[in-house]
Order: sequence, then C-alpha cells, then structure tokens
Amino acid sequence: MDYSTPEELLPVYNLYLKTVLTHSRLGAGKLAGSTRRLASFVIDLFGEVKSKFSVDDHRHYLFTPRMIT
Repeated sequence: MDYSTPEELLPVYNLYLKTVLTHSRLGAGKLAGSTRRLASFVIDLFGEVKSKFSVDDHRHYLFTPRMIT
C-alpha cells in the first residue's frame, strides 16, 4: 500500500493544525486562519527531507507521514 499523496494529506493536517491552534494556550484561535499555509509548508518540507535522505543510503532514513504528526 502506498502512502498518501500531498494532496490527500493537506486536509488532514489542515484540520489537525486548526484543532491544535485553537487551544486557549496557543492564542485561542488567532493563528487558526493560517493553518492551510502551515500544513502545506510542513507537507512540502516532509517531501523535501524524504527525497534528500533515502532509505537506500542508510536504512534508518525511513520517513513516513506519521512523522509529521
């Protein structure tokens, strides 16, 4: 089974970050309006790291979408 594509991950992490950023200790939702951009950035960064550090180079370079969370 393949991992989810970035397009499939975006709504998941957008909602996840929105939930986290609406917490009263994290600004009570003041930052929740930028979660789509933040989610997109995190997913793009994950893709870049995954492409630069290949499991073929070292076996411990196994990156999964779970690491984003």
